[in-house]
Amino acid sequence: MKKILVTGVRAPAALEIIRRLADAGYEVYAADCLHFPPGRFSAPIKEYAQLPSPRYDLKKFKSKLIGFVKKHQIDIIFPICEEVFYLSSCKQELEKYCHVFCEDMNLLSRLHNKYIFQKIARENYMGAIETFITSNPSDPIPNLDENKTYVAKPVFSRFGDKALLNLHPHEIRDKLSPDLYPWAVQEYIRGEEFCSYAICRNGVIISQSCYQPYFRAGQGSSVYFKAVLKPEIFKQVEYLVKGLHYTGQIGFDFIESPDGKTFVLECNPRCTSGVHLSPHIDWESAFSIEGPGDDFQPPVANLRSKMISLAMIIYGLRPPNKQTITEFIHSYVNADDVIFTVKDWKPSFGQFLSLIELLWRRYKTGQSLKDASTTDIEWDGQDIE
Repeated sequence: MKKILVTGVRAPAALEIIRRLADAGYEVYAADCLHFPPGRFSAPIKEYAQLPSPRYDLKKFKSKLIGFVKKHQIDIIFPICEEVFYLSSCKQELEKYCHVFCEDMNLLSRLHNKYIFQKIARENYMGAIETFITSNPSDPIPNLDENKTYVAKPVFSRFGDKALLNLHPHEIRDKLSPDLYPWAVQEYIRGEEFCSYAICRNGVIISQSCYQPYFRAGQGSSVYFKAVLKPEIFKQVEYLVKGLHYTGQIGFDFIESPDGKTFVLECNPRCTSGVHLSPHIDWESAFSIEGPGDDFQPPVANLRSKMISLAMIIYGLRPPNKQTITEFIHSYVNADDVIFTVKDWKPSFGQFLSLIELLWRRYKTGQSLKDASTTDIEWDGQDIE
């Protein structure tokens, strides 16, 4: 029986991975930098390791992680959140002891960069959007079409909270926060948003899903995952995964314009909430060095919608969500919670301890709750020593 260490178990997506790995017969361990991440309380977990922050003390993070891997003879590390960048940066050393299920840092960093990613997308036949970069306040912004509006977002960012939408060209420079350079600027395309997620091995998609972020916690993060089938999105993802010979997890945000064209907005080279909608995952193929055979066909996606129930109650009827109470109720009763299951009920209580810990962190740092939830594992392009 293979032993797998799932890191970043603060995310609801980690629970999905933990439960599926356990159901497939793997022995599952967990690690995070928080005291009380929900995944710590999941029934299949054999032992939990609290690690130092890789962002602020990578040396101690790596030392404690390697000690845990050696003690429990871990076979595979499976990252969930942005700690993937730090794990990838020391992948060569870690793989003396176990396999790390992610790509090399050079590729991950390029995919994470919202400006560079658009170049990669164009090279791999995705619906790329012309994107400009401004690295400091004195950088000129190219001549933009006064008849169009634009989106500006930090090259390294998450949740979409810092994105500035629907800006006219003459407004852009004054709106950019000097603390968040470099900024990527691209045309603002109206339409419906979709998100995709895939697990891949050697350029082959093992499992893939797509959802519409139907209810949100603020401008960015979705708390309700409305399952959809989007062949054009699946085709674009397949082009890129095959072109990069990609191994690991990868997510994308798309926009479908009113005329039916599909554009890719950005890439998340890690686990995303789409895993909750993923069909059967062939873990043996995912973890095999050779990968799946040439005749491998990923299964059809699960079309039952999922949600984070607690977050739906907190955010579901707040702006910018535009659904009526009737739509909220209908959506709520027709989706499954991603935290609670009868077989694994403790994380549904553990999430309250996690929330208290994050509220305390918010109080100490003065950050927003969302920023406080990731500040210790974020990677924003800085050198990793």
